[in-house]
Amino acid sequence: MSSENPPTAQPLEPALRFLAGGGAATQLILDRDWSDHPLGPPQDWPPALKTALSLVLNSPESMILAWGEQDLWFFFNETYFPLLGPRLDWAMGSAFIEVWADGWEQAKPIIDEAFAGRSRRFVDLPWKLDTDRGVSDTWWTFSYSRVLNAEGGIDGLFIFTNETTGRVLADAARLQAEDHNAILTAETTHRLKNTLAMVQAIARQSLKGLDRERVRAFEDRLLALAAAHAALTQKNWQSADLHSLITNALGNVMEADSFRLDGPALSVSDRAAQTIILLIHEMATNAVKYGAASVPQGRVRIDWRLDGDDVVVTWREVGGPPAEPPTRRGFGSKLIERGLSGTGGSDLRYSPTGLVAVFTARSESLAPTS
Repeated sequence: MSSENPPTAQPLEPALRFLAGGGAATQLILDRDWSDHPLGPPQDWPPALKTALSLVLNSPESMILAWGEQDLWFFFNETYFPLLGPRLDWAMGSAFIEVWADGWEQAKPIIDEAFAGRSRRFVDLPWKLDTDRGVSDTWWTFSYSRVLNAEGGIDGLFIFTNETTGRVLADAARLQAEDHNAILTAETTHRLKNTLAMVQAIARQSLKGLDRERVRAFEDRLLALAAAHAALTQKNWQSADLHSLITNALGNVMEADSFRLDGPALSVSDRAAQTIILLIHEMATNAVKYGAASVPQGRVRIDWRLDGDDVVVTWREVGGPPAEPPTRRGFGSKLIERGLSGTGGSDLRYSPTGLVAVFTARSESLAPTS
């Protein structure tokens, strides 16, 4: 619908110029035969009705004027047209109870409250209608307010109204889909936990007799992967929040007060999330065994930042024993060397004050795929 009201099909005589600006709604008034209507011809309508109707016709909002406390003669502007359905051709000037006979039972108490000076605004109010205009279950946002004359008597009713059925149904469908996805996510998480538990049990049986320390390290890495999966399921396996990811990895190994995180909000892909959480798990395990987390006063500080096209993550241990390079190179060492993206970019500095490890990766190698 055009934002500008189209002109009426014929020039308005002076007595009808209060109808100017109403476009097609004005034309409906002009086309109606008012000779047998209680209000009589528009030229003879009372000034108060003309003024109130001019306000309605020129409003860009969907608006109704119901004139007369008892009869509530129904007038509306062009913006209101889509809400009438097949009633549009005859509704102008008809009684409210005729236009909305199927909604009168629900409307009457609201009208009575408005006439008593207790107007309210309703948002997404459900309203049952006949199916001649489409769906029977509808929703509306509207307000009714009385029109008083100079003596304080009631001349009629102003109604601002918009049908919100389409949006309400769309919101309901979206919430239903979200609930469905939540159920699927919970089921996926449950099955994944069962699978990892089964893998863990198989590993214990298959690796029986081997170095217990190595078996435990394997089990811990499984738990680290489970933490990554938990973070990913929160985002439907599209991405994971780096802060949550690192927190989950550290929480399985270290006390909460032994580490501090600092960095901007950053999402990483599902593949990067699994690599990062295994890396952080190895760093945390080493810190608990040999580094800052092995003593009560030790702390680990992890921060990350964007540096041009790179993501830089710094692991810094303070308050612990002097850092020394590992005496042997195993799977954990290889994980650390591969860094954030699994393709390198790690710089480990061992010093008397503690370990400082800087991991660098291209942003594009960590970013979620669109």
